[in-house]
Amino acid sequence: MKAWARFPIVALVVATFLWAGTAAAAASSAAGGSSDETTGVTTSDLSTATVSTADDGATVIQDLACGIATPPFGGISATDSIFVLTPSGHATLVCHGDLPAGVGPTSAIVIPGLLCFAPGVTPTTQSHTTISPSGEVTLVCQFMG
Repeated sequence: MKAWARFPIVALVVATFLWAGTAAAAASSAAGGSSDETTGVTTSDLSTATVSTADDGATVIQDLACGIATPPFGGISATDSIFVLTPSGHATLVCHGDLPAGVGPTSAIVIPGLLCFAPGVTPTTQSHTTISPSGEVTLVCQFMG
């Protein structure tokens, strides 16, 4: 049995990162339109995830597949991630990834408030994505129980 299969929280159906919708929203945003990008964890590949329980009872899931909206650069996927869900229902998701080589802003940008999804918690806009000139991307989402 896979480690993640023993934890029902991971087995929950969660919202899937929609690449086409994110790309269209990013194009709309870049053109001055409204933005409805989503970002966060997908259940498409849980085979890379490792699940453990911290001493305080928190569920810790590492290496989940993350989709990260990176307007105006489209979106990326990454598996360098950690999701921590406390017994009180508070949770934090952190994902790291990279834009394709040669792609990135001229200076660091922070994109606040993208809709973020993760297993077992209500979606949130308490998030920010940081994109460095070298193309390094970091997503941080805070979920309140």
